[in-house]
Amino acid sequence: MFSYPPQELWPEKIYNLPDLSYPDTFNACYELLDANLALGRGSAPAIFSADSIITYAQLADEVMRAAGALRRHGVKPGDGVLIRLLNRPNFIVTFLALLRIGAVALPTAPLLRHREIGAIIQTATPILLVSETDLWDEIRKIDGIRVRCVDVEELRNGPLPRVRTDAARCTCDHSAYVWQHRRAQGLYAFSCRSGSRLRQLRRSYFAAVAG
Repeated sequence: MFSYPPQELWPEKIYNLPDLSYPDTFNACYELLDANLALGRGSAPAIFSADSIITYAQLADEVMRAAGALRRHGVKPGDGVLIRLLNRPNFIVTFLALLRIGAVALPTAPLLRHREIGAIIQTATPILLVSETDLWDEIRKIDGIRVRCVDVEELRNGPLPRVRTDAARCTCDHSAYVWQHRRAQGLYAFSCRSGSRLRQLRRSYFAAVAG
């Protein structure tokens, strides 16, 4: 289970706009993805990447594949998962999949070196590390790495469950793919600029957004 900073260090979040009014519990993946499917936008573009376009329906398929793969790797609600991904659709798919199952995404900058990555792993204690093939070199340099690692392509190429859609939401027959409610004041992502001072930064700089 991911260890949160003390409650008194959490930022005060004030949302006055009606568009930012959410219930006490909700799932950010549902709001960003499933809600668009419910509005009939399945064939609309969700991601523009180089010369390709990924629709909301295609993105939903990939997110559910990744969510199921994460569950098979033992990721549970509240667990931290370190992300070593480039600015590609892989990042969006993995991030949404983590939100979907209630896990905590721990994205890291691709330019971080193995010492900083190792410090983040030691302090944040993620249950899993997900990486691009292009970024494995620095991970291999970490001495005594104590976190399970998986290539992002393994997540994206997993089996797709049978999906049932209705007017309200996209749900699935297998519990591993159903979106997981989170408390509005809960932590869904923890981001640090550097690993060398993570212990100090963790107490003064972190991202906590409703999820």
